[in-house]
Amino acid sequence: SKLFKPDPNKERKNHVLKVANDFVGRGNILGYDLFRRVTDGLPVRIVGETPGLSLPAKDLDDLINEYQTSRISINTAHMSPVPYSVLESSCCGAVLVSLDVCALREFYTDGEDSFLCKNEKDMRGKLELLLNDRDLAEKMSKKAITNIAHKCNLDRFCYEWNQIFGMVVEK
Repeated sequence: SKLFKPDPNKERKNHVLKVANDFVGRGNILGYDLFRRVTDGLPVRIVGETPGLSLPAKDLDDLINEYQTSRISINTAHMSPVPYSVLESSCCGAVLVSLDVCALREFYTDGEDSFLCKNEKDMRGKLELLLNDRDLAEKMSKKAITNIAHKCNLDRFCYEWNQIFGMVVEK
């Protein structure tokens, strides 16, 4: 969260951001067909090296700018426990819309800082809701920034690991 953080001087664009390399080639893992179905007709921005579809960010600053200027990020992957791009985009203030898969509930609270959806229809509805309700998106964005920064805090992580090691040493 020291590198990936919101920039209050940047205006958010009203689109759905997807960050993925080889999105089509790894579509069975990253959910390319699902993405196409739930975003059909919606404003989208795809970043990542996928021939014929999208280009990668020029550098790290460019990637961070994509996160900071997007209102929504979408996760259609169903095999990655918690994709880094999801956490990075949340730290920058993009609201996550995802299927409720893998370990996302360890980091997110549905309806507060994200929408963790049960099916495609619900996912589409939540995307449309956030695209049409700027105030809700801003409210959820602020919660996501705070929650992910807390849950992914390096000092907290080290402290908790030291506690675990301490319990092992005592036994």
